[in-house]
Amino acid sequence: MENAILFFISTEIPSILGIMKTNHAGQPRDRAAILADISAVGHAIAGTLTEKRRELKGGGSAVYYQLQRWEGGRNVTVHVPSDKVGAVRAGIAGRERIEALLEEVSAADTAEALDGCDDAKKKRLKPSGASPAGSRGSRRPRSTR
Repeated sequence: MENAILFFISTEIPSILGIMKTNHAGQPRDRAAILADISAVGHAIAGTLTEKRRELKGGGSAVYYQLQRWEGGRNVTVHVPSDKVGAVRAGIAGRERIEALLEEVSAADTAEALDGCDDAKKKRLKPSGASPAGSRGSRRPRSTR
């Protein structure tokens, strides 16, 4: 049963979240399809939504929301009214989706640019005095005069 749950999580959750980066053939998706997905994202809001709880004098607590983001090298915090929290959360999710899609575009562009290139690793040259085994243990011991 545990394996079935792990299989579901590893195969279904990424596709539900829209973060599968390759098609069924293992190749990056077409650039036009990725750009269409980017244009379908509604709003994109940079930052993190934080929840702040404050104790009230008469007892109980109040919940406040803040949007924190970096602007010009500084941390900027803005109060978010409670009726706008859902829209801000959706905007933050949109920003995360766009960032994932941009990585996917980059992978597709890289694959297209390198199409037909030799994928073999560059051979490493051995130093002139290297032993055939290439390990330090195969060297001759030093004389102990």
